[in-house]
Amino acid sequence: MDAVGEQTARSWPRGLTLIPEYISPATEADLVNYFAEEAKSHWTALSSRRVILYGLHFVQSDTSHRRYTRVTPEPIQRLAERLVADGYQDQLANHILVNEYKVGQGIMPHEDGPAFVPNAAIISLLSATVLDFYRKDSADRSTPTTSIRLPPRSLCIIADEAYTSYLHGIAERIAGAGEDRGYRLSLTFRHAILPLPAAATEPAKEKRILNLLQRRR
Repeated sequence: MDAVGEQTARSWPRGLTLIPEYISPATEADLVNYFAEEAKSHWTALSSRRVILYGLHFVQSDTSHRRYTRVTPEPIQRLAERLVADGYQDQLANHILVNEYKVGQGIMPHEDGPAFVPNAAIISLLSATVLDFYRKDSADRSTPTTSIRLPPRSLCIIADEAYTSYLHGIAERIAGAGEDRGYRLSLTFRHAILPLPAAATEPAKEKRILNLLQRRR
């Protein structure tokens, strides 16, 4: 890592880690082909993006939690197992979210919340993007506290302080901050806590997405 990279990394929140080239170009190509061909029926369309959910997911109402499970395909399961074997996650992911981002698309600042073990592992495919972090205790969302470039094939770990004290999001833009965005896929690996903790009853963004997904089934 060069001096600039070291300086940037030292300013990141505790628990934020980037591993460039975590997967090979061949593995990346295999995954991209898998989502385009074998898994093409797994995609669910949201208002502006498409997602796939593997493993455990849940829909929350005012009175109950309903759980659903989609079998995790073998190529995705191998990655989940590797994250544990390599020491980046302590528990095998039981909730895996695949996001599709067309050129310029982003996602609003959000937190993954207490429904999950505070460790999210994000693998980026095809294109780089910039992930912005904002302190949860600040009302200012105009300027991120920290920004990190996620190259294709990289692994980003959001854990500890980075998970519990910050929101993270991707601004909607085509280029800027040293990035040229193309079509991008991301895989997010998390371990859902069961039974759900009381704090998970707050209406976090992802649970609103999951409610939308359930209504579309």
